[in-house]
Amino acid sequence: MKPERNTRDNRGPPRSQGSYSRGPPGSRPFSANRSFDRDRPSGPRRFDDARPRYGHAPSGDSAPVRNTAGKVIDYPENGEVVVCRIDKVLNYGVIVSLQEFEGVTGFVHLSQVASGWIKNIRNHVKEGQVRAAKVLAISREREQLELSFVKVTEQAQRAKIEAWKQLKRNKKLLEIMATEEKKSVDEVWTEVAEPLLSEYESLQDAFLQIGLHGAEKAGMVSAPWQKPLLRLIEKNVELPRRSVEGVAEAHVLENNGIEVVKTAAHNAVATAEGTELALTYLGAGKFLLKSTAHDYKQATRILEKAGAAFVDTFKKRKATADFKITEK
Repeated sequence: MKPERNTRDNRGPPRSQGSYSRGPPGSRPFSANRSFDRDRPSGPRRFDDARPRYGHAPSGDSAPVRNTAGKVIDYPENGEVVVCRIDKVLNYGVIVSLQEFEGVTGFVHLSQVASGWIKNIRNHVKEGQVRAAKVLAISREREQLELSFVKVTEQAQRAKIEAWKQLKRNKKLLEIMATEEKKSVDEVWTEVAEPLLSEYESLQDAFLQIGLHGAEKAGMVSAPWQKPLLRLIEKNVELPRRSVEGVAEAHVLENNGIEVVKTAAHNAVATAEGTELALTYLGAGKFLLKSTAHDYKQATRILEKAGAAFVDTFKKRKATADFKITEK
């Protein structure tokens, strides 16, 4: 008697059973031995080989990776969060280019695009979109980078993208300096950016500190480049503004209470040292003092001095007065 033919193959149960299907009934059943790409021929194949190779690296990690022009390609570290631009969306993942590493591309598998079941990958990612991703693995020959969007929190995503945008803006400022000084961008980077980065965490941090405190914070830059750097920051870098508020309460028993208030306000403003200080009457013997400066520490220091001068004026006239900072 002829044995019954086995209708199953190495791809799992018939589609009608649906017990191993990745999607809704009628969708293609999942198989670890089958390429996810519908445009590729079917048949047993490792997932590693089902994807295109990324980068051009000789075997072994000791040799430097070079592109076709002979330039050494820099790669991120395993576990590092990087900025990616989505170049191509596939059914099984996305191909991305790393914005901070020239010539380096990577792959984000479907399971790392978003948490939970994904019905349509294009509902979660789009070509041209910029995202932050975590490096999960780099192949031994550094031919493949496996990345994850899921492993990056929303807060870390925003922080990384913002830091990358700041770096782009600051690099553009260095290009402006190179044009104004008639120098090459590489020379400006060597003479200005590298010394700054040796002392500060980022160019943004360096520009803010130099903008706030002047040339004393740019001592690591050679003298011929300091004046161009200061001009660049003064013209193009917007310094942060921080405000701190406090409430003073005073009660004057003398008849010339208005004159006492005017004197107290004048004495408070005189302590502001050229910074912004506002005084507003709230009613019932209460006054709002608000100082604004480039950082909270400076704003708080100015407000404390102004509040003390305001209160002392009242106390010298034998009036009761008190001052408290309400926001730091």
